[in-house]
Amino acid sequence: MEQVDIYEYFGFESDPLFQQIKHLDKGSFIEFQQGIIRKNEMGILELETEDIHEASKDPFRLYEKITAIMNEDSIYDDSKK
Repeated sequence: MEQVDIYEYFGFESDPLFQQIKHLDKGSFIEFQQGIIRKNEMGILELETEDIHEASKDPFRLYEKITAIMNEDSIYDDSKK
């Protein structure tokens, strides 16, 4: 059985992480366990982890990528138990 994220049910717009990404000011950033999200001075969002560096003006695109990374890490952590 696949576990469903609560925000898949309620919608990503209600996810606090998406709201943080959407409302980032230019020059500010969000740190999370796997990396960092920043909005550069040109208004482009950047996602940096050990393995990737992606940029997008679309907050939803980065949100999808981040949640995929977090879910992947969660699955990996669960398999260690």
